[in-house]
Amino acid sequence: MKLGVISGNSLRHKALGAYLNQYYEVTQYLEEPKPSQNQKSQIIEEYFLKVKKSEDFIFGKEEWSNDKVKKIFLQKGEINNLISNSEDLFKCDIIVVFGSSIIKDPLFSKISDKILINLHMGISPEYIGSACNFWAMFDNNIQYVGGTIQTLSKSLDMGNTLKYCYPELDVESFNPFNFSMQAVETTIKSIPLLVDNIDDHLLKMIEPDSSKLIRNSKIKDFDEEVINQFYLKKIDLENINKRN
Repeated sequence: MKLGVISGNSLRHKALGAYLNQYYEVTQYLEEPKPSQNQKSQIIEEYFLKVKKSEDFIFGKEEWSNDKVKKIFLQKGEINNLISNSEDLFKCDIIVVFGSSIIKDPLFSKISDKILINLHMGISPEYIGSACNFWAMFDNNIQYVGGTIQTLSKSLDMGNTLKYCYPELDVESFNPFNFSMQAVETTIKSIPLLVDNIDDHLLKMIEPDSSKLIRNSKIKDFDEEVINQFYLKKIDLENINKRN
């Protein structure tokens, strides 16, 4: 089976391609981020250093690397220009999207005859938008930290749900950064079994209920004040028992 992967270019995104290439023939399109024009504050820089440390801890192991993946690097936003030069993508049976720019027409229509899978880091429809697992913990809703494997939709994070993926909670060694990154790991590891039984999952997929929405977070919502509040919060780990 041939899989196309459209993703960002962070270590966790590369790990997705490497992991899937153990099971399928993978072509991965990786979007490299544009250089930021705005200088981030020390508080925000330090926060993302903690994220990177957890990413290295989870995905820095040899099992997550694979030099045999066919990789095509693009600048941020260029994925939607692939309509004329992406024959490998059009030959794929299934396309998995994770952390890329929003897929728009004409590319969306061009690949709409494929099985399109979106990896949403967060539990949808309760949390959609940006940094959903951060906001779930910020809201003291640790039961909504996880990943949603869903069909790709034109509306952000609102595809039909194929599977929910939840990281295991170790109360003794709980670290919110590691826990959030473990949600990514669990979601990635769930894909092969889902793909191998995709017809059954498509028959049982669930349409999102927008009335369950708790937060639709935007990038602009994440600032120094929010980070400082997050560090002071005591997350109620007992809420894990409220998982669906």
